[in-house]
Amino acid sequence: EGWLEPGEMLPEGPFGDHTGFYTPQEPFPALTIDCVTMRKRPLLQSIVVGRPPTEDGPLGRATERFFLPLLKIIV
Repeated sequence: EGWLEPGEMLPEGPFGDHTGFYTPQEPFPALTIDCVTMRKRPLLQSIVVGRPPTEDGPLGRATERFFLPLLKIIV
């Protein structure tokens, strides 16, 4: 748990992105952590990232099929 101070930015990156490309160093909001909350039976989320093909490939294609018709209307 934490908070963001409006306007406080710190450099983040560069990182190897899950799509197989690199993202440049950019300013991102700084998160100040106040505490870490734990529970006996945690809800664990994950996504396997790395060079394609990985599980984000099919997720990306599904997202593309959903949003592409909307983008064609807007653009």
